[in-house]
Amino acid sequence: MATSTVGRDDVLGLIDEALEQGEDERAVLCISGEAGLGKTRLAKAAAYWAHERGRMVLKGRATPVSSALPLEVFRSAVRESRRSADERPVPPDGLAASFERWLLPELGQAADVELDIVFEAACRYFSGLAAEAGLLLVLEDLHLASPSSCELVRHLAESLPESPITMLLTFREGEAGPHVNAMRHALLRERIAEERALAPLEEHAVGAMLEDILGVPPERRTLETIATMSGGNPFVVEELVRSAADEGLLIEEAGQLDPKGELTIPWTVREMLLSRLHRLPETDRDLLSWAAVAGDTFDVSIVSSAAAMPAPECAAAVSRLCDAGLLRDDDQSIGGQLVGFRHTLTRDAVLEEMIGAERVNRHRALLLAFEDRFGAEDEEHLEEMLGHALASDDRSRAFAYSAREARRTLGLGALLESEAHHERALELFDPEDGHDARAEILMGHGWVTDAAGSRESATRSFLAAREEFLAGGNEIRAATALARAADARWQMHDRAGALDDLRAALEELADARTAAGPDPGLDTAYFEVLTRHARTLVASGDPRAALEIAARAESLDTDESAFTHTLRQDLRIAVATARAHTGEIPEAVETLRDVHRTARTDGDDALAIRALLALTEVRVDQPGEAAPDADAAVRLARARRFPRLEARAVTMRAAVFVESGESERAEDQAAQAEEMDATRRDAAATVLLRTVRAMLARRRGALREATELFEGILADTESGEVWEWAWLARTGLARTALAAGEPATAQELLDPALERWSGIPGGPPRFVTALFSTATEAACHSGDALAARRHAQTVADISPGPLADYAFALVGLAEGRRPDAAPVLAAAEELEARGRHPEAARMLLTGAEAMSEARDGREGATELADRALRLYREMDAESWAHRAEGLLHRLGRRSRRRGGSDGDRLTLREGEVLGRLVAGRTNREIGEDLHITQATAARHVFNIFSKLGVHSRVEATRVALERGLVEDAMDGPDPDAEG
Repeated sequence: MATSTVGRDDVLGLIDEALEQGEDERAVLCISGEAGLGKTRLAKAAAYWAHERGRMVLKGRATPVSSALPLEVFRSAVRESRRSADERPVPPDGLAASFERWLLPELGQAADVELDIVFEAACRYFSGLAAEAGLLLVLEDLHLASPSSCELVRHLAESLPESPITMLLTFREGEAGPHVNAMRHALLRERIAEERALAPLEEHAVGAMLEDILGVPPERRTLETIATMSGGNPFVVEELVRSAADEGLLIEEAGQLDPKGELTIPWTVREMLLSRLHRLPETDRDLLSWAAVAGDTFDVSIVSSAAAMPAPECAAAVSRLCDAGLLRDDDQSIGGQLVGFRHTLTRDAVLEEMIGAERVNRHRALLLAFEDRFGAEDEEHLEEMLGHALASDDRSRAFAYSAREARRTLGLGALLESEAHHERALELFDPEDGHDARAEILMGHGWVTDAAGSRESATRSFLAAREEFLAGGNEIRAATALARAADARWQMHDRAGALDDLRAALEELADARTAAGPDPGLDTAYFEVLTRHARTLVASGDPRAALEIAARAESLDTDESAFTHTLRQDLRIAVATARAHTGEIPEAVETLRDVHRTARTDGDDALAIRALLALTEVRVDQPGEAAPDADAAVRLARARRFPRLEARAVTMRAAVFVESGESERAEDQAAQAEEMDATRRDAAATVLLRTVRAMLARRRGALREATELFEGILADTESGEVWEWAWLARTGLARTALAAGEPATAQELLDPALERWSGIPGGPPRFVTALFSTATEAACHSGDALAARRHAQTVADISPGPLADYAFALVGLAEGRRPDAAPVLAAAEELEARGRHPEAARMLLTGAEAMSEARDGREGATELADRALRLYREMDAESWAHRAEGLLHRLGRRSRRRGGSDGDRLTLREGEVLGRLVAGRTNREIGEDLHITQATAARHVFNIFSKLGVHSRVEATRVALERGLVEDAMDGPDPDAEG
């Protein structure tokens, strides 16, 4: 064999340069190439140079079995690290230390964490290893790696820019799957990695390699022959030389092939290898065939047992095969037990020569040897036993091992791999395995698909699991399955019956507790269902009922598992949100801050993000307070690669910007959210994003667009009983109708929501304050003082403060009392101080318009309109600024305009609408006359009011007649002109 690497100077230079990086730098090198081109040899050179520089080296390798196992290439690397005699740095914290325990089942700590938390633990773990002198992480054959392994490679490369870590990745480009290519392309696109594709050696490099092997320069004809036959593949060059030497055709001291003979090796590598194998002693050939079935790397003692070959005889055969260059001592060996093939081509050739039945029998014997040596319940060798069970057509064992591997991969949060194992287990299931066995597989499958966003599939799996549990008499697990199905349906906004299912599950568990008495396992199941129920009650807008359910959950004696701990923190978030909805804001914020601190201490970043999102939600009406938490949630979700949480955080940040009047920033965040695939898989994020878009459209005066968006949201949310969003759509539509001078339409839109939220026991939650505030406005515009006072009192009950003061100021106008601008100004100033500039401006303008109609209200109306105009201009809300300016003009006060006089001109279409408005026709009738929608007619009416500086149809008619606009309007306008 060659002792040096030839023809790869460019790649060796890159490796050397990467290892010379500074202490605060890291590098990623990708080396691709077909089998035999020298990827492993380059990796060994890199490891040698790293050791020479004092760096720690970890080496992992993916295998054909590992493609279905989560993080297997890292598991391989960590196992080597633990087996090495080198001193290893102590992990810097508990989370870093957990990485090994979660990854290696032989350490006896089963994982029950999300994959993103495992990734964070990995970052800290490898940073700790690199902290002292740097780290070279060699990961070979990544074309065989699992999706989660590729995700972690990318995560480490992106998340550790200041750690002295060099990553060397090797793979066969032609065999790389989509997840491998996605990782490569992302690293190259982000300029994190450099990639080199190995080409076959040129003739001069083959000559250098032959000189290294033979010790003398090769004779010309010999060089040409071997270069041609090998195709420049270094591995094949070595095999040709070895074969020629074995057949006596090589004169080594002369560096040439025997001129009297002819190298009669077959032209294919496979046949060339087989020709060598056929010359081996029978014992060695037999052992090699067992080894090929065992895997790329195998345990000698297991093969010895399966083959019924005495240990000394087996060891001698292994030694001869290593000397022959077919096997190699594995770098991870303990006491010489682990041995590997020197090249996968050798193993492939052996396997292809074996008949199928022989391979099946040997897989079965190897499986029995594993079970005899380690026990059927062994976790460390589970993947090998699963592979042999599948290959031996042993359905029963394959089902059992698939089920266990499915649970283990789910515990690590490796969703793609876990889903594959669950689906295989379901395919392998036989009724003899029992109802509970299939039910647990279905529960796991439901959990995986729910986490991946496929909630329809999750619901089906949970309900199927419930049927199996009931058939097997396991009522406790059946109730849990029903609750999880209801939760999945709730999350995808299929609310019909979801609450009923949760209540049914609670009743079943309550009955079981009554019959069984105290039982921590039963109480844990009850706790889970209560927590899910409390969360749904909070979301549905019934905070007091949620608090009652939460109190029942908190009284239970549950187990102390990681799953229960996370559920308990989720319950605290639900309780805090419910308290915020009942007005206990400081207490809620304190609880959520504590959950966030606990989560960061535990290393549970997903929980930490959920706490930040809850903090943002409960204070969204205080944008200045909410914005930092929204920003922190986005940063953490992005850094830890939580796509769904990131999508929700970005959308929530857009909502905060809408509340603060920063429309441009809100547009930017909304555009980012729309580009995220995770947004489309998250029903709540999708509705929030559509609401943000509708509010932005209304803020810029695009009333038709806003109306269409709000109508779409209303149709979707009310059909699914998603009341927590439907009320907002109705409020948006009602405010649009009020702007167009349609208080009756606004009231009609609000009535269903008012009825729904007025019926909540204990009163409506705080977050629907705007609904009752808008109802107060509509009642005032309609002259219904009694209804206005009733709605204003509701505002005061659920959210005492500026909105209540504003509402009662409107009530005073409706009741004919002397206009007083002070309460409206004070309320607007307080909202401005909170950062809610759009709502402050809207209240000012609405108050000004209402006050302008009252006796002695001109002065107060002028003051309010002037303040509204200032705010709208600061927010660049030109349509609304124009309306405020028009009102000031009507009140006899001119304001400096930012646009030209064209802003006062009606478009031809607006003139046509105005003519019908003066004729007394409603928006619906105008729409029918002009063949446009009622929403479009309302938008035109709004624009007319803004341009004429009026706020009612009566005023619009008077101004139109005074200015002679109606005659112009009836001259035959262009029906398609929009202006």
